[in-house]
Amino acid sequence: MDLVWRDSLDSLAFSPDGRTIATVGYARDQDSSPGWTVRLWDVTRNKVRKELDRSEEMHGLSYSADGKAIATAARRSD
Repeated sequence: MDLVWRDSLDSLAFSPDGRTIATVGYARDQDSSPGWTVRLWDVTRNKVRKELDRSEEMHGLSYSADGKAIATAARRSD
């Protein structure tokens, strides 16, 4: 999977070391099932390192200062 997001991109953040980009949005592309997804992109290899599918509608994310954690902002559906 190349460093391309073909659908709704709601937020992105660079890791503190600049080697990873985290993205969140609604994915409908051919490489994943439809739904809200957090992807961690390896900038140097131009590839997805990890993909996390979520049922919650997400609109934001942020790295911790040390880059070891990512927080997401979700919208409650109830």
